[in-house]
Amino acid sequence: MPGAVEVLAAWEAGTTAGAAERTLLLHALARPRAGVADLRATAVGRRDAELFALRGALFGDRMEVVVGCPDCGEKLEFELGVRALLGDRARQVPDVPGSVERDGSSDPQVLHVDEGSWSVDFHSPTAADLEAVSGIGDAEAARKALLARIVIRAERSGRKLDASRIPASVQQTIASAAAEADPAADVRLAMQCPECSQKISAELDISEYLWRELDVWARAILSDIHLLASCYGWSEDQILALSPQRRRYYVERCVDG
Repeated sequence: MPGAVEVLAAWEAGTTAGAAERTLLLHALARPRAGVADLRATAVGRRDAELFALRGALFGDRMEVVVGCPDCGEKLEFELGVRALLGDRARQVPDVPGSVERDGSSDPQVLHVDEGSWSVDFHSPTAADLEAVSGIGDAEAARKALLARIVIRAERSGRKLDASRIPASVQQTIASAAAEADPAADVRLAMQCPECSQKISAELDISEYLWRELDVWARAILSDIHLLASCYGWSEDQILALSPQRRRYYVERCVDG
C-alpha cells in the first residue's frame, strides 16, 4: 500500500493534469513496480480492478454514491460495498494494491471471434486505446477509431480486410467477447428512482470517484500539516510519519488549545 508521501505526490502532480494523466497517476500508485508503458498497455478492466483495490486500501470497502435521476432530477444517495457491487468481477481485484503484476510482456491478451464468414483477432481496449480516442468529439467516430486500434487481423472468407469493413453484427460479437474477457471494464449501477419509478443505469467511473476522494483527503491532511507545523514546529515528513490516529490526536490538542 502506498504511503501518505507517495499519495500526496501523486495528488500534487494531478492537480494540473487532465483526466487521462490523473488515471495514470492513480494506476501507478496501485502498481508501483510497473513502468508507464506497461500501465498504458493494461486492459481497461484490469486497470480499473486495480484502482478498486487501491481505493479499498486507502479508504475502505464502503463507497457513498450519489446518482441523479435523468427524468425527475431526484438525487439517489446510497452506500455500497465494492466487492458486492462487482460480484463475479471482483475476482479481478487484487487483495493488496500491486500484489499482482503482469508477467513479462506488456502486450494485451489476443482474443478471437468467428462470426459467419468473418474471422477477427483483436485485443481488449487498453488505457492507451481509450486515451487515444478520448479527444474525438463524435461518438460514432470515436467508436470506429477504437475498433481500428484493437483489431489485429480481420478476414472475410479468408480475405484480409480493413477493420472499417467489419459489419455491425460482428462488431457486437467483438464487444461481447471483450467484455467477457475483461469484465471490470464496464461497472454500472442499476436502480429505480423512488420518486418517478424510472429505471436508471449509471456508470461508476472508479478513476473519477477515487480522484475526488483523494482530493478531499489531500486538502484535509495539508491543513493538518499546517496546523501541526505551526503548533509544534515539526516538518512535513515528521507529521506524515505519524499514524493517522496519533496525528488526529495532536490536531485535536492544537484545536482545543
